[in-house]
Amino acid sequence: MKLTETRDGTILEVYVKPNSQKFEVALEGDEVVVRCTEEPVKGKVNKELIKEISKFFHANVELVSGATSKQKWLLVKNIGKREVQRLLHKESEELSDLFKEIDKQLKGKKKLSEKEILKEIQAYRGEKRAKQGA
Repeated sequence: MKLTETRDGTILEVYVKPNSQKFEVALEGDEVVVRCTEEPVKGKVNKELIKEISKFFHANVELVSGATSKQKWLLVKNIGKREVQRLLHKESEELSDLFKEIDKQLKGKKKLSEKEILKEIQAYRGEKRAKQGA
């Protein structure tokens, strides 16, 4: 994961995959991969990326470089490198736990389609949020 701390915040390098079924931030190896639902026309992906990453970090985000590329550099304002790392790893661990749970449930059963897996992810996250709110 490529992070650079500056006096304004942390610059985060991401690889964007447009036209995905659901917006998602994931760690794949040493790379931050962001799946966006928008198509890469007229800045739609960049707008979605900035909006959703701002929500993810609860901070203002600015596109520093890569406006027309899948490889982008984002400035997460007023957040240090360690906090960015912590939040990304937390999200990655939650997805890993989810996939382990799905694997357990599927022992000896048919494999799920991508659509069914996405439904499982949404249900899992909903249950987790409900537990945290209780």
